[in-house]
Amino acid sequence: MKIKSPVSPSLLIAFTAVFLLLFNNLSFYSNVIEVYPLSLENLPFLISLAALTTFVIIFLLSVVNSRYTLKPVLILILLLSSAASYFMDSYGIVIDEDMLRNTFQTNLTEASDLVNLKLIIHIVLFGVLPSFFVYQLKIKTETLNEAIISKATTISLSIMMIVIIVFSFSKNYASFFREHKSLRFYTNPIFYIYSTGKYISSTFAIKTHEITPIGADAVLHSGKANPRLTIMVVGETARADRFSLNGYSRKTNPLLEKENVISFKDMSSCGTA
Repeated sequence: MKIKSPVSPSLLIAFTAVFLLLFNNLSFYSNVIEVYPLSLENLPFLISLAALTTFVIIFLLSVVNSRYTLKPVLILILLLSSAASYFMDSYGIVIDEDMLRNTFQTNLTEASDLVNLKLIIHIVLFGVLPSFFVYQLKIKTETLNEAIISKATTISLSIMMIVIIVFSFSKNYASFFREHKSLRFYTNPIFYIYSTGKYISSTFAIKTHEITPIGADAVLHSGKANPRLTIMVVGETARADRFSLNGYSRKTNPLLEKENVISFKDMSSCGTA
């Protein structure tokens, strides 16, 4: 059913921001509450944090607001945010630059393993249905001057409210941004929009690196005896305490156990996703 009354672009952006805050930020809430438990002392700050997040979303959406981009951008953000919230809520991940790189570099077989009924239902409820609602809405027609004034007003009010909120709770936000930086990683869609910008910048930026040769003193083995052959088996994304080689009860390394191998138990990776 179409809504006949036209809606102003600014009002639609505000409603979308509130929807995203209420329904696609469960991971953000849960992580914030762990650090700032619900109490009368923390309640004003928690309310201000919700308001701050809303105005930041309004600001970001207003920047790309135009007569031709408003609906497509809002629909895209709703769909992406519903998918992002599912994976953050289900797997405890954050949508950072590395996760985006993993997403773009994966293949259909790997991606299909993550598709299930729960994911589909989540995206339909919190992405497809609100997107259809936005699609059905009639947007108020504005002249060029009206559109410029409306956009400038929305952006200015958003910035003003952000500044007022941060300064009103400056002590809390100083601690929030300095000591609990990881909490902002869960803001949806704010952080994945930021991460997308970083990913595009790092991927497509023109880089000029001078390649420095290493190991220039290496020479081919010239002895008569065959050189020693060493094979390293790396347990990618595996836990050392789940290797039967290391004493785990289940036979997780049945073939390696038959070989004369050395298991390095105290190892870790510095670049996991």
